[in-house]
Amino acid sequence: MFHPKRYTDTLRAFNRTQWGFKLYHNASDAASRALLDSLLATIESSTRSSITSLREGSIFHPTEPSEEVRQQLAEFASMFHLDVERLDSATIDTARALAKRSTDPMVTDHGAVLLVDEDVLRSVERANRNSESSDWKKRTPWVKVIDVEYEHENHRGNSRVPRHYWGWMKAAADCMYVLWGDLEAREMFQLAPGSLDGRMKKVWDGALGFDDEGEKD
Repeated sequence: MFHPKRYTDTLRAFNRTQWGFKLYHNASDAASRALLDSLLATIESSTRSSITSLREGSIFHPTEPSEEVRQQLAEFASMFHLDVERLDSATIDTARALAKRSTDPMVTDHGAVLLVDEDVLRSVERANRNSESSDWKKRTPWVKVIDVEYEHENHRGNSRVPRHYWGWMKAAADCMYVLWGDLEAREMFQLAPGSLDGRMKKVWDGALGFDDEGEKD
C-alpha cells in the first residue's frame, strides 16, 4: 500500500492543500447541469472511497490498516478536488490548448485534464438509467481524459505499427484515483486502450478496459 503521509507532507511542503484534476465542461441548461452534478458526485465519492478502503499487506493477504494509517488515508482522501471550469466550446482541442497555457498544478502535475461534453453526458444518462443493473459496466459513466502534451507528429505510426493513440481516452468515472496514481509513474499513451480509427470503443478501467455501451447504440 502507498504511504498517504508522504503525499500530504509533499503537498504541504509546496503550500498546497488539494490534489486532483482540472475538469472542463460545457453544461449550460438545467438538464445537462444535473447530469454533470451526478458525474461529479460519482467521481468524488468513488475516489474518496477507493482511498479510505485501501488495505495494508499484499493483494493476496490484505490486512486492516492501523488507526494512524486510517486517519492518514482519510486526510489524503479529503484533499481530493476537482477544479471545475465551464467552456463555451468544450472540445478536446480547445481544452488542450487552454490547459497547455495553464500553470495550475491540477494540470501540470500529470499533464492530463478531464473533459465533459455531450458524449460524456450521454454516458451519465445511460448509467443513471441502468443504476440498478448487476453489470458494473452498464451503471458506470465515463469521462474523457486529455493528454495535454500530446503531439500528433509523435504518434503517427508506420507501416509496421499503425497509429493507435490519439491523445485522449475514455476513463471510468470511478477509477480516477487509480488514474491519478498510474499517471504518477507512466505516460498516458502507455495507459490508453488502442484505437486504429480514432473511435474510442473501449473505456479505461485501470486494466484492459471494457466496451463502451454507447458504441452499441
